[in-house]
Amino acid sequence: MISEHMLELGYDIAERPVSAALWWSLMECADGGEFCVKIAGAEERGRQAALFKLIADEEIAHVALARTYFDWSP
Repeated sequence: MISEHMLELGYDIAERPVSAALWWSLMECADGGEFCVKIAGAEERGRQAALFKLIADEEIAHVALARTYFDWSP
């Protein structure tokens, strides 16, 4: 299911390296529930990072306004 979704999004799973640290971390899980919670935590961190990237990308336009109209430079 994950492989199919990645292909739908335009990603080739074969091109994505698997982190050894992630693999070993997940292998330490006692059961499926612990695995699910651990993956959910990682996905939430990724979601937050993506959100902050989106916000940062939007700030480019705000900075450009200050540079254009007020000759501002950091």
